[in-house]
Amino acid sequence: MKKLHLSALAGLVAAVLAAFAAPAGAAEPGRAAASAAIPAMPLASPEKAPLVAVTGKGTRWVAVGDYGTILHSGDGGANWQQAQSVPYSGLLTAAAMADERIGWAVGHGGTILRTDDGGANWRRQAQLAGGPVLLSVAARDARNVLVVGAYGTAVATHDGGDSWQPVRIAEGRDGDRHLNHVFIADGFTYIAAEAGGAYRSGNGWNDWTPLSTGVGGSLWGGFATAEHEVVLYGMSGRLLVSRDRGATWRVVDTGLSQSLTHGIPLADGRIAVVGNGGAMASGRLASGALRGTVLPDRRNINALAVRGGNKLALFGAFGLAEYALPD
Repeated sequence: MKKLHLSALAGLVAAVLAAFAAPAGAAEPGRAAASAAIPAMPLASPEKAPLVAVTGKGTRWVAVGDYGTILHSGDGGANWQQAQSVPYSGLLTAAAMADERIGWAVGHGGTILRTDDGGANWRRQAQLAGGPVLLSVAARDARNVLVVGAYGTAVATHDGGDSWQPVRIAEGRDGDRHLNHVFIADGFTYIAAEAGGAYRSGNGWNDWTPLSTGVGGSLWGGFATAEHEVVLYGMSGRLLVSRDRGATWRVVDTGLSQSLTHGIPLADGRIAVVGNGGAMASGRLASGALRGTVLPDRRNINALAVRGGNKLALFGAFGLAEYALPD
């Protein structure tokens, strides 16, 4: 059982960080402990630092990555600055903003950081016992935040992070699954998990309903569209869509075989997803298929965001890049 989970965790790290020099960081407790005690260093070219995830509210964006790197932008990604103060130098895996000022970032070693000034400065708000690998965070508002991670780790706060309580997502063998990504849509919270697992909660995270996705490969993440569709993506270019809050799912052909690492809805009604090896796909879900392509440089892409119009900001081990999405 443990071998299976270690393999899946390695797969998750590879899916998000395959281009990093040391993707096996998830299994380096020594590094995690040391990183927790050392603040992030200022970088000469922070836009070239390895980045894992991006989040935003309005025009305020925050991107996080390895070595405690956090970048913030106040103009929708046109200009970026490195955070002035980050009390952690390990791998940050995700971030979430409650509004344009208050947000959280999570990472290895059970690290939870908070900002109160839009990402310019951060403070350590919690260091979870046992140093679990934290993989995702979602903020319902400035008081209610849910963090998930490896081996079923889940903690929540209802007081803005002053205290954190464990949350049980699943029971039995499923309770040990890696919880890869959490997101909130239409008053419900969804989790994409290992081995095709997915969960939904609608009552403050006290109770969770397992969702039958019909797939066995790990799901790395998800999002919701303006049409109230829930989208999950994962291994082997897999993309699933539900119009009934996860009761049933249909497969959308992406034309890709690479792991998909991030996806977002676009203002014109399309969606866009990216992944390993330069994988990218976009299109309308109603068509039943997306237009998949592989970018010429074949670099692993960890995340994306809309810069405006058809311009996308891409994030990866290469740092920041821009891409013009075809019409």
